[in-house]
This record gives sequence, C-alpha cells and structure tokens, in this order.
Amino acid sequence: MQEDIRRALTDLRRQLDGGAPLDAELRSQLAELDRDIHRALSQPPLVSEDGVAMLSDDDPLVDRARNASARLASEHPLLEATLRELVDKLGKMGI
Repeated sequence: MQEDIRRALTDLRRQLDGGAPLDAELRSQLAELDRDIHRALSQPPLVSEDGVAMLSDDDPLVDRARNASARLASEHPLLEATLRELVDKLGKMGI
C-alpha cells in the first residue's frame, strides 16, 4: 500500500511539473502536503490490537488532502482525481 501511495505522489508531482497552472498558494499547499505524506509514510501505521489498520478520517493530513482535492476539482480534474485516489489510499492505511 505504501508503494501505491508513493506512486500516486509521483504521478501528482509529474502532473504538477507538467505545467498545470496553479496559484502560488495551492502549489505551496500541495508541496507541504507531499512532504507531510512522506513523513507519515516513514512512521509505523496506526493499527488496532488485533492488527487491523485504523482509519483516521479526522486526521488533519487527510482533511488537508481533501480540501486541496476540492479546490482542484473544477479547474484541474486530472490532478483532482490523482489526489482523491491518494486520499483513499491514506485512509486505507490509517494515515
């Protein structure tokens, strides 16, 4: 699953580097989100005592990713789809 998230981050970065016209604030938010996701991936996943991944829908990282996804929805649908996929994967990992 971590490899899927890293792949989605790479896809998002590639799309951003491909010239998607974003305002400076959104580009900065996405860069910060990228760093924070990489940091979260380096931490052990949240799991319950029986070893099941604990979903953390109220995690600020997930909230920030959802907010960025919502901002991208109308202007950059391809970027939004990649970011939405990333949010799903983070939730499944318990990040």
